[in-house]
Amino acid sequence: VCPQLVGLPNDKLFKFCQLVSCQVFKDGEPVVQEGAESNAYYVIAVGFAKVLVRSGTDSDSFIEVSKLGPGRAFGELGIIYDQPRSATVVSDGNLIAAKVERDDYMELLSDFHVQKLFQRIQNKLDFIRRFKAWKSYDLRPQFA
Repeated sequence: VCPQLVGLPNDKLFKFCQLVSCQVFKDGEPVVQEGAESNAYYVIAVGFAKVLVRSGTDSDSFIEVSKLGPGRAFGELGIIYDQPRSATVVSDGNLIAAKVERDDYMELLSDFHVQKLFQRIQNKLDFIRRFKAWKSYDLRPQFA
């Protein structure tokens, strides 16, 4: 199950399944490269991938910032914000990923993911507001 697709209406999920193409990547093969055009959304079906970002100004040195496995997806933010890829994703062993092209993603999933992003932001803001309210309470022991 892909967490980013949880809550997607059945008709859109069915359409998503019709639009995907499966791609196979060998160990160490790049799926997407930092700075490239954000032209597709990916969901990992089998295997694992490393998420790498450039280390400082040295364009040949990378730092692993995350590891993705089955059910994890990536590529939506670059499409939503119309920005180049912010990281390089390479297969860590053999990898099979479902790919949805940019235009299909925009038609099918962009509104759904934007709503989920706003909900996550709202939840964080609500937490911060509650936390700030607790800061005003004096939790030190009171002595008579």
